[in-house]
Amino acid sequence: MRSRTITRASIITLLVFIALGGGCTKKQDPVGAGATSDTSVTPTGTISDAALLSSLDTLTTFLNTLSGSDPAADNLATLTYLRAHPQFEASGISPDGGNVWARFVDGSPLLVLNNRTPGSAAQGILRGELTPKPDILHKTAEAFPGASKARIMNSLGTAFVASAQTVTMLRSWCKQAGYTLSTPDNPTIDNLRSMNGDGIFYWTTHGGTGYNHQLASQPIFALWTTDEVNAVNVPKYRALVDSGYLVYAAAPNDLVAGKPAKAVHYMVTMKFIGEYLSFAENSLVYFDACGSGGFDPKYLPLLKTAGFYLGWSLPTDDVESATTARYFFDRALGINAVAPKASPPMRPFFTSDILSDMRKKNLDVSGSSRLVHPIEPVLTTLRLLAPSIALTSGDASVNTSTYTIIGSFMDKQGADGAVLLNDVPLPVSKWTSNEITIQKPASGGTLVVKMRNVKSNPVRLTEWSGTLDYTFTGNGSLKQHIVTTLNFFADVHSYYPNFISSSQYMPYGLSRTAQILKSSSCTYECSGEYRDRDSVLLEKWSGSGTLPLQDIGATGTGFAAYATIDSAGANSMFLLYFNGTYTKWTKSLGEVQQPLNLTSQGLQLKHSMPDFVLKAGEIVSGNAIMKWGDFQTKFAPDPLAPQ
Repeated sequence: MRSRTITRASIITLLVFIALGGGCTKKQDPVGAGATSDTSVTPTGTISDAALLSSLDTLTTFLNTLSGSDPAADNLATLTYLRAHPQFEASGISPDGGNVWARFVDGSPLLVLNNRTPGSAAQGILRGELTPKPDILHKTAEAFPGASKARIMNSLGTAFVASAQTVTMLRSWCKQAGYTLSTPDNPTIDNLRSMNGDGIFYWTTHGGTGYNHQLASQPIFALWTTDEVNAVNVPKYRALVDSGYLVYAAAPNDLVAGKPAKAVHYMVTMKFIGEYLSFAENSLVYFDACGSGGFDPKYLPLLKTAGFYLGWSLPTDDVESATTARYFFDRALGINAVAPKASPPMRPFFTSDILSDMRKKNLDVSGSSRLVHPIEPVLTTLRLLAPSIALTSGDASVNTSTYTIIGSFMDKQGADGAVLLNDVPLPVSKWTSNEITIQKPASGGTLVVKMRNVKSNPVRLTEWSGTLDYTFTGNGSLKQHIVTTLNFFADVHSYYPNFISSSQYMPYGLSRTAQILKSSSCTYECSGEYRDRDSVLLEKWSGSGTLPLQDIGATGTGFAAYATIDSAGANSMFLLYFNGTYTKWTKSLGEVQQPLNLTSQGLQLKHSMPDFVLKAGEIVSGNAIMKWGDFQTKFAPDPLAPQ
């Protein structure tokens, strides 16, 4: 990567250019002279298709002789070349210093781009203060893109390896998150005229600023397409150039003999974008191009229905801009493939959280440029690219039919919102931007919130099953035997309570409540007798049955269980209550109904990490013994899943 230091030669070159007033002596042009008039410039002549192509071919040959090591010096040399050729009526350097512009004598604009060189930061550009832009995009109160279509495009040639790799990654990540990839994804002029309805629109390309004859003092901003300026396309697209929809441009494109070679392509202007492109409501539009965040705010309404826009304030380096795009989408979609990685992996968060994090880490910077977006007023809706589950929980009552999911979602479920457990939809009774109420699951499994086919981070509801075996022995063969099978689930995955906090199970001192499943059961059997030395029957126990599961505190025959997992996720606490009777016969009193000896039991069970198996154990108290084997798990938390 080339050094970002401004060379002494660059400074001298810029000072010479400033001292010469831009060096334009051929024609007095309001552009570059600080004029504010929007008076159209009258073209001074015409240029044939053949002459245009010859002029561009000669220019390309000249540009390929430049070293490319000093953009400021190359820009000045290019400007000198343009002003020495009569087919150009005016020329100058763009306001951000990133490219040279010119106008042919027929008024058609030309941009010469030397601002996004492969793997090297732009030089000779001093960082300036960013000007906040008004929030004039088309948006609603909804937090989520109105369509699950993603269009990921690249106009750059083989010299820009980082951008090509990034596009491949982003397409894979969007598809992984549940977005449908839109086609065509080749940004030709004709393809661009038919693009609409995308929820994510990412385009890595060249960007440049210039002036046409229609608004002499107002800069136009344009983006590089894959269409070459050649003998076939010049007559085909001449009308679009004359109408301000297209400009000609020369820029580095493909590698030739190991060196980036200049090519001449068409660029589409913001006027073209406003005329032909539209996006889904609340969509993310990201033009990964030099100066794409520094153009005049008047162009923002042309991004039809876009809810959020990202672009670069000044020229940018290809490797650094690619790194920025990868980090942003990696965090926004909850992919966790890009360093610096969060440990454990992080679930999707709001774009504002991610951009704030990128700014703190200087991951939104490339050379003198910064990734920027229109400033949103306080308390506007936060933006999501994927739903995000933080934590789930339910009431301890076995008769409660609801279960709650906490996280970040779109404001309304609509027809496109769903909650899936093991890919099976669950009934939803309440849906807000941060809380969803569903029918309590009948088992554990993998829980996902889906919005327009885009899926959240998966959360496993860990399920346990185990058997408690209680035996109480009396005199002789008297015995009470109670077997309790407990089936229950709980959300015990660690989670990030917010973007800046560490992952945790629960805040200190709090615990998570397990959901006792109705498939739990309890049976008992009382038997045996006690005789004296003469074999005279003194006492006899009898009775057996099933105790139904009930809530703690309920009256009547049954058993109840309550379980929690501590804030470290290391121990489970159980409270068990039993309400049953058996028949006790004694020689002196006859038959009497008696409560079972086991009326309550408390257990502290340690988890075997990371599988969360509850370890076997036993409790002995006098003539009573409670023992159990390992409580095996299904759907143990995945420590590598986004949290």
